[in-house]
Formats: sequence, structure tokens, C-alpha cells
Amino acid sequence: MPQVTSDLPGDDVDVREHNLPSRYALADPAFDKRGRIDLLCGVELANELTTGKRIREGSLTLDESIFGWIVSGSVQLLSKCNADRVLQTNFVRQESDLDISRFWTIEDLPLNRYPRSKDEEFVEDHFDKTTITKPDGRYSVSLPFKTTVGTLGECKANALKRFFSLERKLKQDVALYTQYRDFIKEFQDMGHLEVVPPDELAMSEKRCYYLPHHCVLKDSTTTKLRVVFDASALTSTRISLNDALMVGPKLQDDLFDHLLRFRCYPIGITGDIEKMYRQVALNKEDKDFHRILWRDVPDQPIDTYRMTRVTYGVASSCYHSVRSLIEAGKHSCVEETISRDFYVDDWLTGADDLPSAKKLINDVRCQLATKQFPLRKFVSSSREVMESLPSELRENEHEFSAKHYSVKALGIKWLPTNDVFVFKVAHDLKENMTKLSLLSDISKIFDPLGWLTPMTLPLKLIMQSSWSRGINWDDKLPDDMMETFLRWRTKVHNVENFDIPRHVVEDSFELHLFCDASETAYASCIYVRNIKTKSTNLFVAKSRVAPLKPLTIPKLELCAAVLGCKLLDHTRKRWTIRSYFKK
Repeated sequence: MPQVTSDLPGDDVDVREHNLPSRYALADPAFDKRGRIDLLCGVELANELTTGKRIREGSLTLDESIFGWIVSGSVQLLSKCNADRVLQTNFVRQESDLDISRFWTIEDLPLNRYPRSKDEEFVEDHFDKTTITKPDGRYSVSLPFKTTVGTLGECKANALKRFFSLERKLKQDVALYTQYRDFIKEFQDMGHLEVVPPDELAMSEKRCYYLPHHCVLKDSTTTKLRVVFDASALTSTRISLNDALMVGPKLQDDLFDHLLRFRCYPIGITGDIEKMYRQVALNKEDKDFHRILWRDVPDQPIDTYRMTRVTYGVASSCYHSVRSLIEAGKHSCVEETISRDFYVDDWLTGADDLPSAKKLINDVRCQLATKQFPLRKFVSSSREVMESLPSELRENEHEFSAKHYSVKALGIKWLPTNDVFVFKVAHDLKENMTKLSLLSDISKIFDPLGWLTPMTLPLKLIMQSSWSRGINWDDKLPDDMMETFLRWRTKVHNVENFDIPRHVVEDSFELHLFCDASETAYASCIYVRNIKTKSTNLFVAKSRVAPLKPLTIPKLELCAAVLGCKLLDHTRKRWTIRSYFKK
């Protein structure tokens, strides 16, 4: 698009009646005069430029920025003949088929946190005003509706229809049916699910909501089957419970940031909160928005139950559980690690020495227990730390001494005995390789810190080529692409022959940033060099596929430099546990 907009405003405007005070230094003193646009910036940069201060002067609004005050609002045109002019907005969208550089989201750096929206501020205020603490210390929360509850319609008929469909499926698999019953029974035995009293069954459809449910099987050391509740199921008004709820602000750092910090502790520690969502109770008036239908056997009447705890599948549940967790750590000696080192229910942290590690685990566990958040499944790179813990608090007491004992640290395989990260390849060679199976292979590689960039980049280049040639999802890859993929496939198992040290940072160290580009891609990486031991390790890396529109090598090298600067800046801002970086 050669031109986004013409000169603005469309005509000179009359601001004499507004009488703006001279004390305001305007970013554009001639904002009322028609003229060319001096600066066009995206919303990400716009949020960085404004300070958040706002003043109303009649029908005008003044927002403070680093350039001065920005004026907006309703004004009169000086030229009456052009009074009927309308605002023209151009919306530019890049087709996803050609947006290859962003098809894998973990390649992006985490976004900077912007000032909270009004909805997010409302959710925070709502939590503070409506959350209560029960006698046992447990938090009880209220749903943050963004519209009146009256927008919800009838939904029991749909929930009943889906329950019959689920029941037919379960009858075909006896083992699955047994696991499902056991899961529901556990809910009931723990008091997380209760029968709706008969005198409340006829409640108005606007004051209740029926959650359809189904199950998923997962690879877990604790729960193999999990029942999933669908709060996005539409009611008769085409509005679901999730549509009517506010989500709340993001309260925790990204996975990227947690893994960065995890690499700088001499002793690594991980833990997990048992059934975190369900440790937060629901206020009485909101339990009926969590109704479900169930019966143990098909020849029994269907009973109506309701949740008494926050559950997954509801839009506000993640916020409620995380916000309650942060609240649980306030005004304690472990407030910082509770608010900073948890990624939902996973705790990734560490300590400098053995006494500090033991004390940290005990202090955090005891503090969270006062608010009914049981922290367990501990793993540490220190054998002494593990041996100091009761067997019921360990992830697996019998396997820690095994050489290849591994656990998942936010999705990455960690060997605590050797204190290294390792990778396992799970790519099956298919006779008819299609673009869809290629994308599937790329998605199997979870590498948020870019350690495997030399291995993942060739696949992304093949994917880019398939897009540029217009190959459909189910089309077989051409011979030249298949040949390139097979060469990659014969070498991919080499990734299992090396490991990445977890602890790479000592008291005195240097960070070295490298950036480079070629015609097909560009990348940046940061190495850590420890001054005393002279050891050097890859810390983090990011890569990008070059745009389909050819660019010169100098321009691509500049792109790599910008990527590197962003990577280093983000590392400095997020990696602050020992005040390593001082400005």
C-alpha cells in the first residue's frame, strides 16, 4: 500500500471556543491545521510513548506523551462546505498463508506489559471487593460478569444432548467409563461437587448455566484422565458463560522468562500445587453457573450437580487461581518467589546453597498451606535436598538416583541428577510427506529458548517454500523438498547425543551477543561466559525466516541486529533475581 492516509485533519478546525491553557506543551502545536503526517506508529509503540496521564478540557481530551500533550475529541470544521466529510479507515491484513515468520508463536519474544485496560482494572477491583477468606484460610471468589447475567439463555437441553452422546461413547469402553466415574466420585468425595437441592432446580435460566463435559487422556504421573468442562457452549441467546465473563489481566511472567531465571540458580528446585484451580472456592451465588448433569449408570435418573470450586474451562478461572495464589504470599517472607516464580501451578526456582534451598521449600510450603494451596511433587538438582523431604512430597522417591531419571520443567526434559536439559526426537518417517505432516513435525519440537535453532530452521525453510509454491495441506511434497527433508531426517537423531547445562551463571560473568543473517534467514544468540572458570554456554537464541520479498544482506543483517537488541533488552529486564544488571 503506497499511502495509508491523506493529510489530516481533512480541513482546518476551530478550537477558539476551547481555549486550551498555554501551560500544556502540545506534541503538535498546529494540530488544528491541515498538514502531512509526521509519524505513523503501531499500537505497541504508541503504548510505550504515552504516560497514561489524561485531562479533559470540554469536548477535548489531552493525553500526555514523551513528545508533549496529544489532543483528541470533537471539533467544528472552519469550512462548512466540507462538513459532511467522513473518516476513511484502511485495514491492512497480511494473509496468514504468507506470514511464515510467525507461524510458530514460541519463536516470538514475550510482549511487553502495557497499562491495564478498564476491563482488567474492573476485574482486579472486583476481586478485592468480593473475595472472602474462609475460616480455614481458603479464598472464595465471585465471577466477574462483563454484562448483565440476563444475556444468558436456556442451555440445559444442549447439555443433556451432549451428555447422552458422551454416555453412548463411554458404554463402548468399559475401562474409560470406570475412570470417568472415579473422576466424578473424587470430585464429590472432596466436596468439589454437590447435588443441587430439589427446591433450587427450577431456578431461572438467567441465574444458572449447565456445563457440558467430556474427557481427555493425558500423559501424567498423577491423573491419566481429566474431565473437561465446556463453558463456551452457547445458550439459546447465542451467548455462553465465557462470553459473559471477563478474563482478567495477566499476572505471571511468560514461560520464556521462567526458564531464563531457572538457569542461574546453583541448586534448581521445582514443585507443583495439587489441583490448583480447585483449591479456590466459589461464592454461593455463583455455584449455579457451574451445573453439570451426571449419572453413574444409564438406567438411573440423571442428577443435577454444581461445582463448589473454581474449575478449568471457565474464562475467569486462570485469573482467579493465580490471583489467589499471589494473594496467599502477600506480607510474608516468601512473597517475592510466590509472585514471581510460579507459572500457573508449576514452581521453578532455586537457591545458592543447601541450607537456603531447604529453608525456601519449607517456608513456601508452609505459607501456601495456610491458604489451602498444597505444594508437593518437589524435584531438586541436589540429592541432599531431596533426601530431606518426606517421600509423599517428592515427585518420585524411587527414581531420583537413576542416571536417566527425568522430569518436565515447563515442557522441557530435565535430568536433575546430572542437572542438564535433554531432548528426545519423536519424528516418524512417512512415505507420503505432506505440508500438514511437515507442520506436525515442526510442532513436535518444543524449544522456547532457541537452543535447537540449527535443527528447526531447515524445517521452517521447507515450510516457507511450500507456501510460496502454493502447495495445499494434503498435497505430497515435491521431490526436491522431500530430498531436503530426508537429509534433515537422517541427522535429527543427533540432538539426543548432547545436553544443555541448566546452571550456567556464576557470580562474575559476561553476556556476549551474536547476530548474523543469510539470504534465507537471520538469527541472534546470547552466550554466557563465566570469568572465573572461563566456561562458555549458550544462553538463549531466536531466529526468523527471511521475508518472501527479497531483501539485501545488509538489510537482513540489520534485522538480525534489531532482533538481538530486543533479545538482550528483554533478558536484562526479566533476569533480575540477583540484581545482575545495574543501570
